[in-house]
Amino acid sequence: MGYTKSFDPADVWKYATRTLTQSQFPFWTEVITQQYHSHSVSGDSSYTVSIQPPTDETWLLFIDFFLNGSNEDSYVQYRQYDGTNTYAHNQHYTMGHYGDVKPHLNVIKILTHSLYAQLYYKNTTSSNRTANYGYAGFKLGTKKAEFENLEEIEIRPYERDTKYKIRSEFDGLEDLIKDVYDNTVDDYKQVLYFYKDKTIRKDKKTGHIIEKVSSYIETDKLIENLEKIKTGELDLERTGYKVWFEQIKKERGIDLLVRL
Repeated sequence: MGYTKSFDPADVWKYATRTLTQSQFPFWTEVITQQYHSHSVSGDSSYTVSIQPPTDETWLLFIDFFLNGSNEDSYVQYRQYDGTNTYAHNQHYTMGHYGDVKPHLNVIKILTHSLYAQLYYKNTTSSNRTANYGYAGFKLGTKKAEFENLEEIEIRPYERDTKYKIRSEFDGLEDLIKDVYDNTVDDYKQVLYFYKDKTIRKDKKTGHIIEKVSSYIETDKLIENLEKIKTGELDLERTGYKVWFEQIKKERGIDLLVRL
């Protein structure tokens, strides 16, 4: 039959006129080695981390994050984020557990520049806690699938200009106050930002900012805790508010404790 040579699978990649190449169908283009960060979360406040690939890049990430310390009913939550809207994928509470159980999550996600990760931490104790997270993965080289939703999904922007009355104690801090959507109550809550979109990591090659962090507290809860600080029920330094207090007093001449 004219067949004189056994077939070697390696020949698929070696024949002179081949058009099929590994570079045409790559799984990954670069390896993302382990990255880590931690930050304090003040008492009764929230902390978010946004992880966003550069334009035209798709990443596969293995993400771990947790809130340190004994946390009562504190929790962490993984959200997809498009820069305007968030959707919670999963979360972990410590409520109902016995002993020192830390809220934590481990997730595997594929991120793009327009649909990326938001790690959310909620500290419901009156003391400062530590938010930790790390990840590793790959920059993918494959094309993205495109899906169409056949059932309408309600869109709730993650943040909006506040529609609630701003208390007089916050005069001069209006630019720090927003409404943030809370999926646990399916409504917006008025919050005051300690800081917003602070950059902490960038891509050396492109200069693109990969990670941003924000921290905020509900305005009513802040007033409640300030009153407890003033009466000595809470300690200012243990709450984690002290640095922020000193900052706004220096930059804006505002002392919230004096206003109460």
